Amino acid sequence: MAKSENFDGMPLTKAVKEWLVSEDWEDEIAIDDERASSRVESKVGIKDQPHRLFLEADETSQRLAVYMYSPMTVPPARMADMARILNRINCRLKLGRLACYDDEDSNPVQFQANIDVEGGSLSPNQIGTMVGAAIGTFNQFGQLLAAVALTKQPGDKLWAEFLEEEAASAKAEEEAGPSEL
Repeated sequence: MAKSENFDGMPLTKAVKEWLVSEDWEDEIAIDDERASSRVESKVGIKDQPHRLFLEADETSQRLAVYMYSPMTVPPARMADMARILNRINCRLKLGRLACYDDEDSNPVQFQANIDVEGGSLSPNQIGTMVGAAIGTFNQFGQLLAAVALTKQPGDKLWAEFLEEEAASAKAEEEAGPSEL
């Protein structure tokens, strides 16, 4: 893939560039030789942990994919517990999904969201929503995912503790009342 600043005939890539500029990100966009796809790779810090972010625009199919990867990897021995936790989390997500591939090697947890804009257009705001969903998902569930991957505690126990902490946090917020902006 080559780097370019000419996005003529590449509306998805142009929207990605506009989003990068609006966020003051200086990551470069790599464009394939046929100008049919582009890719941005970046690092995003979430709770002082480096996550890898990828934006992949396919100009031919008019789809944009957002991928984010956790900093920790899941050992094969923890994959069954991780799969159950990911399934529970995915049932709560409004946008995107989490996955971890079981190919007998340690793998990071992956967030993925896609949008098909065939016949329409992609706005920088839509990209921001997708990236925000990735960041928000790892922000909300990252500690739980790390505990499942890096400890020997049963996943069901970790999930129950997560739910207790979530309920306690919601109760504390309710008791504190509305916050002033």
